Amino acid sequence: MGNEKEVEKQSTLRGFHEKRFTLPKLPNDAHHKMLESFEELLEELACGYVDLDLMHCPFATTTDSCGKIRRLSPDEHPTSTDT
Repeated sequence: MGNEKEVEKQSTLRGFHEKRFTLPKLPNDAHHKMLESFEELLEELACGYVDLDLMHCPFATTTDSCGKIRRLSPDEHPTSTDT
């Protein structure tokens, strides 16, 4: 997803693994697959927990067949309320 593996590695090497507050962000294309994305994030972090999780954007996006990211309109699902 991002720099999670490196942050976890450096936190452990420097001895402040237990002193940090883990606050990852799920990407804005994860609204429709929250659990799957969260499990991937936990695997990347390799610490087994997070203190607080943030959704990167309050609106969902989707990727079309050409690979272009498109913001979903308010009446399309999943909405932020669905998430």
